Amino acid sequence: MQAPFGFQPQVRHTDETPKCVVCGKTLRGQQRKFDCGRCRSEVDVNARQAIRRVKILLDRRRLICKSVATLNAFTTHLESRPESPGPRRAYEATVLDELDLLLTRKGPNHPDVRIFARVRAEAIKLAFEVESSRHPDDMRHYARAHEILRDSGLEEREERETLLEYAWTPVHIFHNQKDWLNLARSLQALANTYRMFEDNFRAKQLTHYAWWILSEKFSHSKDPRALTVVHHSALFDLRFFRDEIGREKAEQKRQQIIELAGRVGTPTIWSDTRQELTGYFARDHRYQDQAHEELKALRELQSRYPRPTTYGATTLLRPEIELCLGSGRKTDKEKAICLIESRYLELYKRDSHAYYYRILQKWKDRFTLSFVLPEPAYTSPLLLHLPR
Repeated sequence: MQAPFGFQPQVRHTDETPKCVVCGKTLRGQQRKFDCGRCRSEVDVNARQAIRRVKILLDRRRLICKSVATLNAFTTHLESRPESPGPRRAYEATVLDELDLLLTRKGPNHPDVRIFARVRAEAIKLAFEVESSRHPDDMRHYARAHEILRDSGLEEREERETLLEYAWTPVHIFHNQKDWLNLARSLQALANTYRMFEDNFRAKQLTHYAWWILSEKFSHSKDPRALTVVHHSALFDLRFFRDEIGREKAEQKRQQIIELAGRVGTPTIWSDTRQELTGYFARDHRYQDQAHEELKALRELQSRYPRPTTYGATTLLRPEIELCLGSGRKTDKEKAICLIESRYLELYKRDSHAYYYRILQKWKDRFTLSFVLPEPAYTSPLLLHLPR
């Protein structure tokens, strides 16, 4: 049949052999692409190089946003660490251990300590982000750098999300690695971070998660480090839920805390235990005698094993104040107010933590006290150190 008006359709010859438009090589079989594999890699070599360079620019842009001190520490860190992976990881672990010791022995209440630890940890964090690695040891060091940044705290109280980001990152890493002990420890530290910002709902939720993991997986451990984490989580669990679980279950938890403290057996563990139990009994005037016994035991521990730092000393004084306020006697109330206006305020001036500031502000409003309360210098969730 002829096409109308003399129209002749073009016939496409399908038997033509496709060739690479770059080198002319015949493309075989089902291959119907415009070039062969070898030429394809040469054709987009500039595109792939551009993509790599964009990533470098993004990394450099992130670096430019950092402080000069952080960039100097970052450069020093890169120049100081060994080149081979094994020695480099050992070096980074040593640096992180030293920063941990600095924070726990001196305390973040010293501005120089706080800034030094933050800058060094930020440099290690940046090194991992620029040269990313999925090696388990590298990921643990990356998590530890975030933990040190979290515990170093921040001067600006409005930087809440920054501190929470530092606290959430170890949770993600340890969850992905299925490292349940460190996951529970980082959850408890995250709960304490939320408590610093008065988000008690989230703090209680995360404390419950940490306690469930620790009580069912590690309460029968013989490792003192693991038992220390279990003990600290039990303290927070009792503090948050003692009014909700009833007196009988609270007493069971108290006995469990004492048993865990005995298994660890360090002065620090017993000091934390006596401090918490003093506050536990002081909440009810019917248990004033038990509260005084716990306070006496706490004072004996403090005299035998004095703290090497002023960091956290304010926390050790609060149980005595709460005990005096809970007795209902006028003389005890006057003694508590005297402690607030003298020793507690003086300790706060040495350690101007935002958490202590809020406590003092509440007491000042409650009792219409007239002292001048300085603004807090920093905030940090490192009120009760969980060993790494």
